[in-house]
Amino acid sequence: MRYFVPSLYACLLLLFTHAASAQCPAPVPLSINPVVTTESRCQSSGTATVQVTGGTAPFIYSIIAGPALSPAQSSNVFQSLQSGSYTVQVTDNCGTSRTRTFVVSGSYAVPEIYPDLQSPTCPGNQDGSMTVNVLNGRAPFTYALVSPSPVTAPPQAGNQFTGLPAGAYSVQVTDSCGNFQTRTVTLPDGNPGSFWFNYFDLYYENCDSFSIAYSIGLGYVKLPYTATLTLPDGNVLTHVLTSSNAANAILDTFHFRYVHQRYTSRQITLNVVNSCGTAVTNNYDTHTFNMWTRSQLIPDCSKQYRYTFDPYDNSETATPSSRLHCNTITYTLVSPAGLVLTTQTNNSTFSGYPAGNGYRVVREDCCMKDTIQFNWATAPDFKILGYNFHREYVTRDGTTVVRLGISSANTGSVIIAQGPPSVTYRNGAVHTYTYPDTVKDINFYNSGVYLHALTAGTWKVIAMDTCGQKDSVTFTITQANLRHDTFSATLKRGCIGANKIIWNATSNMGSAGNLSAFVLTPGASGGFQWSTSFADTDSLVNLSSGTYTLYYQYTASIPIIYHLQGMSYAIQDTIPVTVVVPPYAQPAFALSPAVAVCGGSRTVALLPDSTVGVAPYQYRITSGAVTTPMQSNPVFANLPIGTYNMLMADACGNSYSRNVSIDSLRLTTIATIGSTCQGGTATLSLPANPYYTYSWQTPNGNTVTGNTITLNPVTQADTGRYLITVTSNIDGCTDTRTSAVQLNFCSTVTLPLTLLHFNGSRQGNNIVLQWQTADEVNTSHFIVERSEDGVHFTALQKVNTSGIETGNYSATDYRPMAGKISYRLQMVDKDGKVTYSQIITIKNPGNNTLTVTPRLLTGNQEVKVNYTATTQPAYIQITSIDGKVYLTQTVTKGSRQTTLATGRLPKGNYLVVFVNNGVRTALRVVKW
Repeated sequence: MRYFVPSLYACLLLLFTHAASAQCPAPVPLSINPVVTTESRCQSSGTATVQVTGGTAPFIYSIIAGPALSPAQSSNVFQSLQSGSYTVQVTDNCGTSRTRTFVVSGSYAVPEIYPDLQSPTCPGNQDGSMTVNVLNGRAPFTYALVSPSPVTAPPQAGNQFTGLPAGAYSVQVTDSCGNFQTRTVTLPDGNPGSFWFNYFDLYYENCDSFSIAYSIGLGYVKLPYTATLTLPDGNVLTHVLTSSNAANAILDTFHFRYVHQRYTSRQITLNVVNSCGTAVTNNYDTHTFNMWTRSQLIPDCSKQYRYTFDPYDNSETATPSSRLHCNTITYTLVSPAGLVLTTQTNNSTFSGYPAGNGYRVVREDCCMKDTIQFNWATAPDFKILGYNFHREYVTRDGTTVVRLGISSANTGSVIIAQGPPSVTYRNGAVHTYTYPDTVKDINFYNSGVYLHALTAGTWKVIAMDTCGQKDSVTFTITQANLRHDTFSATLKRGCIGANKIIWNATSNMGSAGNLSAFVLTPGASGGFQWSTSFADTDSLVNLSSGTYTLYYQYTASIPIIYHLQGMSYAIQDTIPVTVVVPPYAQPAFALSPAVAVCGGSRTVALLPDSTVGVAPYQYRITSGAVTTPMQSNPVFANLPIGTYNMLMADACGNSYSRNVSIDSLRLTTIATIGSTCQGGTATLSLPANPYYTYSWQTPNGNTVTGNTITLNPVTQADTGRYLITVTSNIDGCTDTRTSAVQLNFCSTVTLPLTLLHFNGSRQGNNIVLQWQTADEVNTSHFIVERSEDGVHFTALQKVNTSGIETGNYSATDYRPMAGKISYRLQMVDKDGKVTYSQIITIKNPGNNTLTVTPRLLTGNQEVKVNYTATTQPAYIQITSIDGKVYLTQTVTKGSRQTTLATGRLPKGNYLVVFVNNGVRTALRVVKW
């Protein structure tokens, strides 16, 4: 692409004025030697040096096609080129132009950081380490730990950091190209070596001697372990444990002396600490040596209590894990009158005696004798004592649990006699209650009867035991008694692997229940559970990209619950929330910055893509006619025409850079949304830009401002020519450009360019095509097309437009076929519309004579190819019209004829191409 600027026009005017005294045309035609390039080792660091022979000095050089374009310049050296294929154009003092392609090699990619982490040995230690591995980029690298890391380190050549505490570190790697990447990684704290008690039991050894046997399970071995046993009298015993067994457990026993004082309660405490300071503690309360009264209604119709006084009475039902007495214990029941009623061995449970006050139980073993006094109570009549509501026990929204307190030791039934007709669940399902509904085989002697999933309304419940006793109660459940939960989740985007999902859960169920958020991640699943009395907010952190589904599941910590017909506790309400974490994308800015020309310099504003990287951004110019330090403002002032390497970095510490050609303000393509047919609704739109303002002059002469204009409905008055003016204002530097479109019913036509001429000529073994245009402001690019038969054309080369009023272009066919070759231009507008130039034909003589028979093929018919006798090895190809090769067959020296099999070719148009001594000759064939 070729750029003209006012200062260059003046220079060229002087040159062409002087050309009258120069020799034109030049004695030796202008030609471009092979371009000498250097590798682009960084994103844009290649160079190209252009040398010419012939022509008339001085020369103007420009890059008119390639990854980065360069406007006209007097220097023959192009700097800051990224890798890729380019076309350079040289124009001499006589106005003669030549082009040549060249390639700048290079395969640069920004560095990628992969840290290896070694946690500290224990929590709080500062002996962790990090080794930073790098993929891509350009060595040598420097490595740094930057703020807000717990420990910072300046840039260093080595990739290892030691002596680190746990925490979130910002690791920054800078390569020799000056590009840097930053990653936030979390160095986990040292493993504390969690462990737990498998068992902790007290054993009788002698009258004043006991032992405590215990086992600890080790999640992560951190030897040694120090076990300290503190006795009620203050004495302390210590064991140091230096080994574990194959099951990652430690078994140990303490032996000690202890004399229990009647009816006291004191602690025996065992504390175990590992080498990281992690500790677990277990206590044994000596109140277990005492007798105490436990009563229970006997489950029959006798209305009698049974009493138990010592859970460690050595009976078959005694607490098995500890043994507090010698083998034989006697328990004697004494009446209120002082009479011995019965004596039992190793059994402290009594029943079958009348109610009364002043009973005694005497316990005696080989070491001691003690007594407890109690009152034998009278059993109450069968009665519903009361009710209360427990929404924390339900797992369905809009329901509650009703607890009935019943004075009975028997089993029985509960009859739900009446209530509301139905309940509607969170998911919209409706459950219809059945009346009467009988729940049978209920153990009334438990802590109450819990009826599950009742909703708002007035209920009547009847309770009846197996002895025929019954009672009823009526109660009303309000909306305030029902469980109601909410759950939501939001994404907080971050850097690579540092995204965060924040969820918020609320519930009115109280602190007795649990909220659970079960999270399914792209590669794994995990669970998170917490208790609170509500609301609660928690989060998932350090997330990579992917789709995360959070399931908030209603759970409850519940006693034995009874259900009505068609209900089950196994059914739990679940609230799913799906959060998509988009992948982190490196920061980038628009290919074309905002430009305003003031005098002889440009003010430029980079346009960061807010959808990639993480704001805020910083910017600098790293190479070009002007360089700058890093700045937060994307605006650069007083820039001369030229190519610059612009760099931006985001808040993650990652950089992006590219070459940007700075010339003049241009108007982008106008987009049409909707229908421009009569009566339709259409919007003509230009990209919103914080530095640009737009005005539209409509066909009727009115002026509309803004980047869009809406026609609703489209009428005859709306058709015609629209003149669009863009005004750029960047920090007070203003500039203006104008373009035009033609609106017809059902179409919006960008006003076309004018092709002033299109011609070509042979130059050596190549064919050079040249053309000139006018009014090309709405044209995107050209595609040069070639044809062997003047009918079927294939693309040869793409050439971008210069975007100015008048443009001069050229393209070269480096492999022309022998014979007559046809060329045409495909001219593509910014709105995608395509028009074609006239066809020009150029004769390219060659020594190949080619005949192909037959030219119309059917089935498996073979093709005979006759040609001029070859003087060296050659080859024949069958290709599609667009160049796809279906068959290649070599031809031996001296050969005149070759037969080709075509049975595998599908129906279609093909070229038979004969290549001999670098000369290509082709004929078209058709297979039916």
